[in-house]
Amino acid sequence: MPGKSEQPISAYICEQVEAIAMHLPRVMAHADVTATHQSRVATRRIKAAINVLSSAIDVAETSELSDRCRRVRRLLGPLRDADVMLEQLASKGLKSKSHENEIARAILMDELKARREKARSRVREKLDVADIELIRGPAMRLCVAVDRLGEVGRLVVRDAVHRQFEAFRCDADRMLGQVKSKQQANAPTRERAKPRANIGRDPLDLHQLRIEGKALRYTLEIGESVADMAGENHRSCVSDRFKPLQDRLGQWHDRVVLGQIAIEWMSEAQVVLHDDERAEAVLKYAATCVRAGRREIARFCSEWETSRATIARAIRAAYPLVKR
Repeated sequence: MPGKSEQPISAYICEQVEAIAMHLPRVMAHADVTATHQSRVATRRIKAAINVLSSAIDVAETSELSDRCRRVRRLLGPLRDADVMLEQLASKGLKSKSHENEIARAILMDELKARREKARSRVREKLDVADIELIRGPAMRLCVAVDRLGEVGRLVVRDAVHRQFEAFRCDADRMLGQVKSKQQANAPTRERAKPRANIGRDPLDLHQLRIEGKALRYTLEIGESVADMAGENHRSCVSDRFKPLQDRLGQWHDRVVLGQIAIEWMSEAQVVLHDDERAEAVLKYAATCVRAGRREIARFCSEWETSRATIARAIRAAYPLVKR
């Protein structure tokens, strides 16, 4: 994009548009795995910037760019999902030398390759290089509006970080409480503690927690851009501490989704009616995926419990609500 903005949020948006311009042609031509991932990430980062700006800029200034990015992101979604699931299928945590495991992995490998080819055909059919310019135009107009914000741009980032971290902290604490409650319930009777009154009755939506974590991670990235242009460098430590937590939630999601795909295949193919050996193998593999996801949640809870206070202090230091 021509010119270089002095407003860091504008510069951040421009960087993402250029990332789309660089990677999307490789997706359309070769369904390149890295290019697919980077193209979707760029659209998500633009979405995060729009969300941060929502309190300062009218929706009319952002709606077209939001719609264009959402279209690209959704078209690339099935292709990226297939790539991620194929990576999970090859991961050590979901492999064993058992005959049943090999049967299930072979079945799911064929299923995921078929899904990927279908997704690749749809991308070729629906996406075009013109989509890059359809994003670039409204992005440039949004950057003009952002540049008019001046110092307000820094304040909206600060406020967004605090707001999103508080939402994430509340849900992460709630999940930690639920996990501990289950552990107490499964402990021998003499080791059980009294039930904690502050634990919600309804199970926490782990997928929503993951989405909150991803949104916060991107907002922290924007905060780093603001700090870099201001000659500061203290904010990167916040996202460095938070990234492993969000990665844990991502691993949980990918593993349980692979288990869900296994169950969907069983249902759609009605394999249980004519091949009980393969049905049992796939069902056991789905259970393996769910257990692997549960282990990731346990690790997340352990890491969150030990790091939440440190992250909270780092955010208060890097994004002070009162000007120092």
